[in-house]
Amino acid sequence: MKALKLYLKEKLLCKNEKYLFCYYKGSLILRSNKNKKFIQKLKIYSKIKAIELVERLFRYEPRVAISLNTNEFLFSLHGHIYNYSVLSNSITIEHHFAKGMNNPLNFCVAYDNNGNILDILYGEYIWNTDKGEVAIYRRKNSTWIEIFTFPPNTVTHIHNIVFDKYNHRYLIMTGDTDEESAIWTADMDFTTVEPIVKGKQKYRACILYPTKDAIYYATDTPLEQNWFYKIDENNEKGVIVKKIHPLPGPCIFGKALDGKFYMATSVEGDPTQNIWKYRMSNKLGNGVKDRYVHLLEYSLNQQVKEILKIRKDIWPMWLFQFGNIQFPNVVNDKNIYICPQSTVYKSGTYILEEVK
Repeated sequence: MKALKLYLKEKLLCKNEKYLFCYYKGSLILRSNKNKKFIQKLKIYSKIKAIELVERLFRYEPRVAISLNTNEFLFSLHGHIYNYSVLSNSITIEHHFAKGMNNPLNFCVAYDNNGNILDILYGEYIWNTDKGEVAIYRRKNSTWIEIFTFPPNTVTHIHNIVFDKYNHRYLIMTGDTDEESAIWTADMDFTTVEPIVKGKQKYRACILYPTKDAIYYATDTPLEQNWFYKIDENNEKGVIVKKIHPLPGPCIFGKALDGKFYMATSVEGDPTQNIWKYRMSNKLGNGVKDRYVHLLEYSLNQQVKEILKIRKDIWPMWLFQFGNIQFPNVVNDKNIYICPQSTVYKSGTYILEEVK
């Protein structure tokens, strides 16, 4: 098992070779990557909006960020994508999300072998109760262009997009009903988009890990038992999906590092209740085994093992956000940084370390 050591009181959003780009109580914080020394601060919210429960209720906290270069960061916040300039300590709006979207779960960033950014994408993560079109956008010269659209009645939303460097393609995860749950393959121009697997909750995922020989993924369903799976696309019998290990809950966030895959289970409610009961209730979904966020580790050809668990706090799961662990986007660092969400741990950023 691992233990947590506090690294920062702020939520680390992103880290490059020079800076720590963070958020804390309504302000963006910039620190030195060398010694964590405070550099500058930019207030983006009032004191009322910066109250933790208000932040959680209205989803005011920045969701995800990436480093564009040494002095620029891109981040998603409450319906927009912003560009933060270190040199001017200012933000500019690059893009407004459509269809009432708040944030994507992640940006998809494709890197070349030298670590340079080739491409940045996101998929629409929207309510979509009318089952309309769902689009994918690409960043080009600071402008976001719609490059592919799922037709109406195909998917509710896009959970995540991952660049597969081994096959030079994109892998798209969609949900949420059985018919909508799928993992798709797309070429680099999105001229061909086809399902690899489709049509069951076992194909509902938010995180996956492409390797040279297979795709590994964790399911994200509150409705039934979750599993960690392996997809073999090159089997002579066709596409083979193999169970590797049962999971104690749905997985929304994960990370790959040094040949190991990390996945965090979420503590979430039962969506089969009526909508208001679901929003206010502390009743767990059938796929959620307890009130702990479990952090699991998998090495290729090894066993899945639990390395950490953190108890969910007392607040309703939908209303004040699921119990979870988020992983900051970090460049060239061997540490595992985590940001607990809606747990008994104080907000901030922690490093995993061995229990002595």
